[in-house]
Amino acid sequence: MKQIKALAKVELCNLYGLNVLKHTKDPIERRKKLVVYGIIALLLLFVIAYSGAQSFALISLGAGSAVPSYLIVMSGILSLMLAVFKTGGVLFRKNSFDIISSLPLSDGAVVFSRFLRLYTESLIISLLIMLPGLVVYAVMCDTNAMFYISALLGIIAAPLIPVAIATAVGALITGIASRMKHKSIAEAVLSIIVILGVFMLSSSLSGTESEMTEEMMLQLVGSISDILGKIYPPAVMFGNSAVNGDIISLALFIGISAASFAAVALIVSLNFRGICQRLHGTYAKHSYKMQAQQQTSLTKALVQREAKRYFSSGVYVTNTIIGPILAVAMCVALIFVDVNTLLPELPIEININAALPFVFSAVLCMMNPSACSISMEGKQWWITMSLPLSAKNIISGKLLFSLCLLAPFYVVSEIVVMATQSFDIMERMWFILVPAITAVFSSVFGIFVNLKLPKLQWETEVEIVKQSASSMIGGLVGALAVIVFALAAAVVPSQFSLVFNACVCVVLFVITLLMYRSCHKKDLRDI
Repeated sequence: MKQIKALAKVELCNLYGLNVLKHTKDPIERRKKLVVYGIIALLLLFVIAYSGAQSFALISLGAGSAVPSYLIVMSGILSLMLAVFKTGGVLFRKNSFDIISSLPLSDGAVVFSRFLRLYTESLIISLLIMLPGLVVYAVMCDTNAMFYISALLGIIAAPLIPVAIATAVGALITGIASRMKHKSIAEAVLSIIVILGVFMLSSSLSGTESEMTEEMMLQLVGSISDILGKIYPPAVMFGNSAVNGDIISLALFIGISAASFAAVALIVSLNFRGICQRLHGTYAKHSYKMQAQQQTSLTKALVQREAKRYFSSGVYVTNTIIGPILAVAMCVALIFVDVNTLLPELPIEININAALPFVFSAVLCMMNPSACSISMEGKQWWITMSLPLSAKNIISGKLLFSLCLLAPFYVVSEIVVMATQSFDIMERMWFILVPAITAVFSSVFGIFVNLKLPKLQWETEVEIVKQSASSMIGGLVGALAVIVFALAAAVVPSQFSLVFNACVCVVLFVITLLMYRSCHKKDLRDI
């Protein structure tokens, strides 16, 4: 327990960079942290508002008894989605394995302390989702003392099963990848398969919602608890304890949650050292023979260097390749789905074909890898600075790799759309031109933001890819801006579509050019 306490303190002291914010004397670093916290605060406000609104809607429809179960299911799904792809980086991180191995620490203490970190992060999510919804339920419905006891214990226990499932999936992916030669690529492929499986499951579960009338929805209200029970049986136990005051259901819920958490922690601790040794080991061939040496251009060498760095991180690949994959899936889906039939009746005319190029562009360029490319250098940034390269050379290499990564997905998507959709000549031209300009814009914007908000000191790659200010702003703001253009293009009268699209392309091109020149003027030694 002493080991767990000491290690847990180390794990939690700098959660979300709070320790850095507390002790840093650098005003620039403090401002960067405040920017990250500002973005997180906005997202949290959205989650709180959404949770309260969902509870209010269910109670208004007469399904108040299903609110506690619904909230814990939503909390579990979000915790699972956010935790499943970072468990490998948190539990089996490479940069501390050598130090931990040399200390007289048990594997169980190391694993459990890292489990506590995952639990703490998921507990925050549970509080944000469940607390507002349960407050709305308490105000609008009759409650007793047992409800408040169940709510408190339910919020505390809610993260246990999602963390256990996420850890099991993450450890399985990491364990399988550790037995392969190209571990990072294997981890990325397995993670992408899991993500796509979740998307397909979500689509199949919600595929009939657009066809349901209000009368059908009201009929469905009575069976919401049954549906939630099939998806997540412990949710029904929590719902029974909160609504009906069933203390046995509460005890079962807490017992199952704690047992699942402890069982997965035990299994991982027993295999912890073996997975780490395989994961962080390297393959070497002893049959090397000197062959003819080849000389390549500077640009090609820099792009190849970026590619090696990119594919060496499973987390980096997984989080940046999903957007392009979904873009291709979107174009394939257009073959079978008429998007015009998915729109509800609106008081204004909507031109969905005019908006499609922008929607496709936003999905294609979401989480652009260039937004993390400098920060991912980490402590090796000094090696880049020691090379006889200009800022233009380094930045151009990163931009070219980002565009090369997007190019195959862009080409496949364009071929699918051009071969299957009955667009006119102008619509085809904009579907080719808008994504191309947006891809360049998003890549340059990512580099521009990463130069303004670099982070070279980090513990795990998860901090850079998922939690850094540059990944949030550089990877999402550009896509959100294009979504705004998509909304505008959908409502612009058809006779002005040509002018609107041309103006958007010119504006994006000019902004891209200005950012590109600004990047070249940056003294990279100041990062």
